[in-house]
Amino acid sequence: MANPLVPTLAALVRQADALQRDGHLPRARRAWEALVQRAQESGDRATEALSRAMLARCLLSGRDRAGAEEQLALAAPIAEADRGETGARYRAAAVRLALDELPAAGGERARATLEGYLQWAERHERPDALFDACLLAARVLDPPDRVVRLEQALERAQAVLEREGAPAELLVGRARVAAALGTALEQVGELDQALAAYQQALDGFRAAQVPAREAVAAGWAVGALAGRIEDWPLARDALEDAIAQGGAADDCDDLLALALADLATVYEAAGDLIEARRLLVRAVALGREQQLATTWPDRWARLLDEARRLEVA
Repeated sequence: MANPLVPTLAALVRQADALQRDGHLPRARRAWEALVQRAQESGDRATEALSRAMLARCLLSGRDRAGAEEQLALAAPIAEADRGETGARYRAAAVRLALDELPAAGGERARATLEGYLQWAERHERPDALFDACLLAARVLDPPDRVVRLEQALERAQAVLEREGAPAELLVGRARVAAALGTALEQVGELDQALAAYQQALDGFRAAQVPAREAVAAGWAVGALAGRIEDWPLARDALEDAIAQGGAADDCDDLLALALADLATVYEAAGDLIEARRLLVRAVALGREQQLATTWPDRWARLLDEARRLEVA
């Protein structure tokens, strides 16, 4: 039976989660270390094990594999038998540690640990863990197998979500799986299905009111793919919306440059070369500023090709 977290410590868990989610890893590490001590003092072994699992993830992010392994070993006696939040976080950390070995160790431990995480999530009807496990699996599977796994995750989680409702964190998880599914479907050439998956992701991110970047990325994906299949009205609407949201956010300028370039293609198709050139000028300038040649090299090369073709670079 899962051990509930002591209420007074649950608030501290949420604070540490927020630090880690926002990328403040040194502060998150200190918060988890403090929680381990507080949980030991109060005799709350479930929160101690959960905090050790999250501390392991912080250590792993800092390339301290030995420290992460030590924390997971200390968490294991409680977390292995836990069917709730502690068990889920322990398994999520253990999989990431195993995946960190790839490709040097041949992948056997990683595959076994990942499969165990997937089976645990399905057996205990944990959509959050199922989404997380399938997104991790998508990193190591070929696109056709990735499609199958991600489709299964969405299908198997749906019944639980309908029965229990869908809080924001599960809407986000489902949207992330849909976005990954869209990418995999696009890679295997199933463009109509990929567009539907990207749209599902965009709808989910909007419903959950996530930070702007994920919603902007999904909107750009919808618009870019709609342009590829020449659904020009959808492409224009999606890209203009993504550009408006990205321009109002702090961390979306790279996506903004890519969306501007794709919107230029839409205007060129409509015969408005003046607007297409104007958009490409903005895209190239922003792309250079954001160093897209390093972060998005293939997209940057195509953007420059388009700019040269329309004589703006």
